[in-house]
Amino acid sequence: MNEDNLNMEIRKFLKKVGISSQR
Repeated sequence: MNEDNLNMEIRKFLKKVGISSQR
């Protein structure tokens, strides 16, 4: 897995966590 792919996965994960934690 390259860094760009990993970065995208982390951003998606953080977005999910951030949205769920805001509620």
